[in-house]
Amino acid sequence: MALRSCALLVTFAACLSHIGSQFADVKVIKCNGYEVYCARRFDEVMFPMTHNSFAAREKGYAIAFNHNKWIDHQLEGGIRGFMLDIWIDEDHVSLCHAACSPFKDGPREDRRHLDALLTVAAFLDSHPYDVVTIIYEDHVGDVSRIVEDYNTAGLVESAYVHNSSNTGNPDTEVWPTLQHMIEAKSRLVVMTDVWYDQQIAPWLHFNDDLYWETSYENQEMEDFDCELDRGFRGENKLLVVNHFRYGLFNLPSEEKAEDSNDYAAIVQHALLCNATSDRPQFPNFIVVDFWSTGDILKAVDDINLMRFSGPSTTDDTVKSSTRPFGTSFSRVHIIADLEYFETSFSSMLFCTTLEREILANVLLSCIALRSFTIR
Repeated sequence: MALRSCALLVTFAACLSHIGSQFADVKVIKCNGYEVYCARRFDEVMFPMTHNSFAAREKGYAIAFNHNKWIDHQLEGGIRGFMLDIWIDEDHVSLCHAACSPFKDGPREDRRHLDALLTVAAFLDSHPYDVVTIIYEDHVGDVSRIVEDYNTAGLVESAYVHNSSNTGNPDTEVWPTLQHMIEAKSRLVVMTDVWYDQQIAPWLHFNDDLYWETSYENQEMEDFDCELDRGFRGENKLLVVNHFRYGLFNLPSEEKAEDSNDYAAIVQHALLCNATSDRPQFPNFIVVDFWSTGDILKAVDDINLMRFSGPSTTDDTVKSSTRPFGTSFSRVHIIADLEYFETSFSSMLFCTTLEREILANVLLSCIALRSFTIR
C-alpha cells in the first residue's frame, strides 16, 4: 500500500510537470541537450571534442585516420567541439594533417574546408539551442581565405565575438551563459593558433587569448595529466584536456581508444584537473580520438550534471526546502525531494527508505532518457 501511494505521489508530480510544460507561457529550452546548462556560463560547461575531426576512415583517410565517421555523424552523435587542420591545396582551403596528399588524406573533393563549414551551418540551423566550437591548427596564414569560406557558409553571423557587447558585462574576460549565446544567435566559438587582425575577423580568436591545454603526446594511460603544455593560464581562460593516445609510429590507435574513452578514464582525468592540480580548473573540452568508441558522451554529461548538482553527500538531513524542487539530479537530493514532498503535501503519502531508493533510480533513468524534466 505504501509503495503504491508513493508511486502515485511521483506520478502526480510527473504529471504536473508534464502539464506545466505543455501550457507554460515561456518555452522551456534545453541548451546543448539540458535545461540546466542554460544558466551556466560557457566556461562552466564541459564539451566533448574530437581531435583531427576531419580525418575519418569513411572520407578516404587510409593511414592516419582518427575516427571512423566524419563531422556530420559526430554532430548528430553529440560531439560539440572540433579540431581542424587547414592548408591551401589546389587554391582551396582544405582539411589535411600535415601537407595535403591524396595518399594519406583521401580524395581532394572530400577534404574541402567549406564542406565542413556547410555541415556545421546546417546543424546549427536544425539545432537552434546548441553551441558548437571549432579550434584550428592553421597552416593557411591568410585570414581572407578563411573569412571567405565562413561567408560562403553563412556562418559569420553565427560566430561569437568575445567582448563586452556579447557578454553583457564590461569585464571582457567573463564568458556569457549558453542561453545568452543562444538568444544572441552567437552559437559558434572559433579559435586559431595564428594571430589575425581583430578588425578583420573579430570572431576568429587567438588560441592563447582564450585557452590553455594539456599535453597531446600521450602514449600510455599514465601519461594523462593536467599540466600546462601550450598556451597561458589565466583568469577565466578555458581548459582543453587532450585525452587521446598515439600507437605505433605515433599513429592514432583505435585499440588504445577503447581504454582511453572508457567512462572511468574520462571522469578520472577530468576530476584530476579539477582537484589535484596546483591550480585546479574545471575542464571545458575533453578531446578524444575514435569518438564513437567508449563512453565519452555519457561521461561528459555526468560530469556536467555532477558539477551542477554540487558535491555529493550521504547526509540524511539534506532537505530540498533549501532549494527549488528537482534542481539537482543526484540520488541523495531526489530522495530528499521525495521526503520533502511527502511531508509538505500529505501525511498519508509516504515511502520507506528502500522505496525511495527504487524511485530515485527510476527518476534518474527517466532523466538519463530525457523523457521528462523534474521541476
